[in-house]
Amino acid sequence: MSKEPKYEVLESYGKIELRLYWPFLVAEVETSGLRKEAIRSGFRILANYIFGNNTTSKKLSMSIPVTQQEIDQGWKIRFMLTEASHLDSLPQPNNQLIKLHSIPRKKFAVIRFSGTPNDKKIQCYTQRLRQFADAHQWPLHDKPVLAFYNPPWTLPFLRRNEVLIEVLEGVVKFK
Repeated sequence: MSKEPKYEVLESYGKIELRLYWPFLVAEVETSGLRKEAIRSGFRILANYIFGNNTTSKKLSMSIPVTQQEIDQGWKIRFMLTEASHLDSLPQPNNQLIKLHSIPRKKFAVIRFSGTPNDKKIQCYTQRLRQFADAHQWPLHDKPVLAFYNPPWTLPFLRRNEVLIEVLEGVVKFK
């Protein structure tokens, strides 16, 4: 079974959770184009890295989720690298488009959904999460993170997808 970053559920409201993620490492690449094509392109580049196209030819375990976040000129695609505890323990990518980062501890508002993550469904769940956060006075970052947990051959009703939006620290107190 694939590993995922460690988090604690601080509050839960059905499909919506407030989570505290502990620090984790990622390999990321920036891509352009439409969302669906951008994640395919980014996935291929990052998969090449974890399958051994790195300075030590070391294969890394596939971790979940694969994430996608819109940026000014395209998309940021990330693989979680849960098997390493420090950036210096990771082999360096041979592809200079790939960047390795340590992500600090953060809080996220999260909504989970199943099915095929098309643009309409993502927009619907993002809006639902933002409305819920507004009603609970959770101040959110502006750009959602899309998280995908399953390979494309997984039956749609068995898929786990999430929209995560960072909750800005220091502005609100939680239970």
